[in-house]
Amino acid sequence: MSDSVSKISENYKDHIKDKNENELIQLIEKFTKYASVFAELPFFSEHEEYSYSDTMKRFLQITHVLQLSTFIPIALFFELMKKEGKLSEIEYNNSLLLIEKYIVRRALLGLTTSGYNKIVFNLIAELSCSNDIYQSLDKFLLSIKTENYFPKPEEIQNLSLENFDTKLAKLILFWIELKRRQEGSKYSDSREPLQYHFQLIQHTLHLLYDLHNVMLLPLYLQF
Repeated sequence: MSDSVSKISENYKDHIKDKNENELIQLIEKFTKYASVFAELPFFSEHEEYSYSDTMKRFLQITHVLQLSTFIPIALFFELMKKEGKLSEIEYNNSLLLIEKYIVRRALLGLTTSGYNKIVFNLIAELSCSNDIYQSLDKFLLSIKTENYFPKPEEIQNLSLENFDTKLAKLILFWIELKRRQEGSKYSDSREPLQYHFQLIQHTLHLLYDLHNVMLLPLYLQF
């Protein structure tokens, strides 16, 4: 089956043309299961309150802001695996974080997003056959040798907010603030969740130079 989004309809028509009634019922039940899980995903809303500890909400907010809906099937896959007991809470959070690192590091470096459809398609196919989803995910991402490679920590550790456009700088500042709130940093006197809109991070802009060495969050610098 082709991984081209434009050929989804054609591919599925070809996929089901020789199936019998029972096989079609099973396929519909599978689609229904995925649809139910999809409907429960916490998609982005400017009026939604965010905290750093909610990994799925953070992942979907980041992919929304960076306009990378290509990765939503990965979120759906992990959510379904967790519900079916094939992914523990720790593995679930770590797997989402690993994909988040991949996306954010590449965004920080201004690398191409071309080819992400194929990566997501191949990744889900690989993980669907795995008995250790997190380890398989890690191995898959590190094995990419094309222009879609997984950047190493040292490639981003010396970047500054000055390198980024407003949208990306705002996104990073937002999650820095929430990370600091979670950890009770001296820079944040609140641990309350935040809504994502421009005004809420204006007060963090004066930290621009203080944050130069830590702005990318330690999590993005770790493998």
